[in-house]
Amino acid sequence: MDVAPLLGTLLGGLIGVGSTAFVDRLRARRDQDDRWQELHRDAFGRYLTAVSEASLAMRQALRVAQLAGQDVSPAVHESLVRSRVYSAYHNLAVVAEESVVAQANDVLIALERARDLLIAGVGLEAPEYRDARATLLAQLARLRDDMRRVLGLKPVRPLPDGSS
Repeated sequence: MDVAPLLGTLLGGLIGVGSTAFVDRLRARRDQDDRWQELHRDAFGRYLTAVSEASLAMRQALRVAQLAGQDVSPAVHESLVRSRVYSAYHNLAVVAEESVVAQANDVLIALERARDLLIAGVGLEAPEYRDARATLLAQLARLRDDMRRVLGLKPVRPLPDGSS
């Protein structure tokens, strides 16, 4: 009996099963990478949105309290708490790499610094607040660039006015 056809069939079957397993493994890996990419994109977007909304809410709360002749401290403080920036930060800290979390923390500290200045009565046009806001925006730009790096995207070029 000639075993060559039997060995050829067996070898062909092994190659077929092996290549199918290999392709399935590659597909599973790609799907997992896609899920992680989406998870990062979602956490990054939520954090950046929360920071932007918190910054805007603090300035609006200050204006409203000033127009009403009320103490600005509770309004500004509450606007930051209600912004969900802290929960977005903690969500980000669970999924992001160390450099992104460190920069997100720096952004949060800069946001709190701006809040503290507003609560202390420093106006929106005061040099101290403008410096704090410029620091916040610069740190946000660095954070966005690092987030884009993690996502495999190129950094955003600054706009002609120097912002990004």
